[in-house]
Amino acid sequence: MITGTAANETEPTQQAQRGERAKGTKPTYLRASFQVTQELLTEIRNAVIALSGPPQRLTMARFAEEAFRHELERLQTVHNDGKPFESTDGVVRVGRPIRT
Repeated sequence: MITGTAANETEPTQQAQRGERAKGTKPTYLRASFQVTQELLTEIRNAVIALSGPPQRLTMARFAEEAFRHELERLQTVHNDGKPFESTDGVVRVGRPIRT
């Protein structure tokens, strides 16, 4: 007889890995568009392709989401005492940067 522990008792679920969400709710995803250098995108694609199989199963979307989440947490820690930033009107200001 082979005995073992159920997978959910030893490994965190994808839901737990992506942060706790209220049960029964599904996040709303939005499309975003931005530009990065060709060199950076090539490096990211190479990493995602190399890690796309088991056990990592990395995708471009998951890479981007985790990178954004990591950087957001860093910015909150460094610039906002670890707290979320204030809610805004949602409009990202664009245009030529003001020189300091």
